[in-house]
Amino acid sequence: LRDVELSYGSFATTAAALDLGGALTADKVWSYRLVGVARDGNSQFSFGDGTRLKDDRLMLAPSVTWAPDADTSLTVSAQVLRDRSGGTAIYFTPTHVLVGDPNFSQSDQKQHTLGYELSHRLNDSWVLRQNLRYGRVAFDLDMLAMVGADATGMVRQARRFSEEMASLSFDTSLLGEFSTGSVSHKLVAGLDISRSKTDARRWNGT
Repeated sequence: LRDVELSYGSFATTAAALDLGGALTADKVWSYRLVGVARDGNSQFSFGDGTRLKDDRLMLAPSVTWAPDADTSLTVSAQVLRDRSGGTAIYFTPTHVLVGDPNFSQSDQKQHTLGYELSHRLNDSWVLRQNLRYGRVAFDLDMLAMVGADATGMVRQARRFSEEMASLSFDTSLLGEFSTGSVSHKLVAGLDISRSKTDARRWNGT
């Protein structure tokens, strides 16, 4: 859990990533993990002026674990993510030219999550587990769609899609492991509750 990576790839894509973790205290009751990536990238698609569709990413995911003994563990984790790109790659087939415009076409996604995972062994046979997670995603897409074509060129229409979603999920379960004679069993019983809300909008323009 101590890894740092630097990379350079096709289409002038550069990236840095890390995965760090370990004990925060001498007794190892507290520990952490940090995962992250930053990418300044380009895809294989390019517009007529040579501008390539972007493929960028920023992500950071920290977590902290509290384990006071061998029977109990609580991990609190979060994630922040942002993806930005040049949007949708749609070609005008006869010329193999992208329909979009580098000054307009784009995709932007933001994502945040926060939650915890709790596990506690009650005895030799039963384990209590509980998980909670809240997440939120916002996504915007600007694109140019071809709505017609003739000998002189193509007719395009500007479109924008905007979506947001928030979700909350929670579950509690009991895991039992026991034997009856020569037969071993695993029994899971629990309850989960989830709620999500989505807002989606669309615009069309000349």
